[in-house]
Amino acid sequence: MVASHAVPVLQAVRVNEYQKWEKSSGQEGIKRYSRECYDQKNNHNQAAKGTAHGHSTQGGLFYGDRIMIKAIETIYDGYRFRSRLEARWAVFFDAAGIEYEYEKEGFKLDSGWYLPDFWLPKQLQWIEIKPYNDGKWPNDPRFDEVWENDENFVVITGNPFRDEGPRGYFDFGYEGFVKGDCGRLWCQCYQCGYLGLEFDGCSDRLPCSCDKSQDKRHNFDAEILTEAYTAAKQARFEHGEKP
Repeated sequence: MVASHAVPVLQAVRVNEYQKWEKSSGQEGIKRYSRECYDQKNNHNQAAKGTAHGHSTQGGLFYGDRIMIKAIETIYDGYRFRSRLEARWAVFFDAAGIEYEYEKEGFKLDSGWYLPDFWLPKQLQWIEIKPYNDGKWPNDPRFDEVWENDENFVVITGNPFRDEGPRGYFDFGYEGFVKGDCGRLWCQCYQCGYLGLEFDGCSDRLPCSCDKSQDKRHNFDAEILTEAYTAAKQARFEHGEKP
């Protein structure tokens, strides 16, 4: 779990970062959304008290404040995914040329055993896929524990779609959460083509070694990503069909 002293630190970060975004961005939606994310994170520990999120002992799936029906296992690329949602993300990764390994390794946490969904070797990131949860912070004590030990962990809620965002946030159907931050979208470096998850899809934040001194643009709509979203959205798994 997150240490008790973390909340004041996050509050300070929330205020400082919000002021930066307020000065640098004329998009009211981005400012409002950023403040909402940090407010949700500040209330995270209290909201998670006494509530177990993730897989329930009864075989159903709980996420956020909703009870989900059992997911449909789906076979794709030689893997048996636990849900169609995970399979669609695998289609997206393949179409975008993002190498992945499914359920590569499990970890013994203080809160129990945990098995992340994907490992992305080029991005050096663990990815957990969850259903869209109305933009709420992914309250799960296991995620907090992973973040305390490895910041290269991303929780993605929603589908790899464009023009399907339930909140209308850049018209994307998903959102990425990292330790202390939210609103992560896939983007591509204009120079080397590296793909990564950054706030608002800002390619100048990508960790590749390219000179980004002149790159202050969003590149969440790069052609390779647009094609990958289309492939994921159109994928059919019923009756033995192959995406």
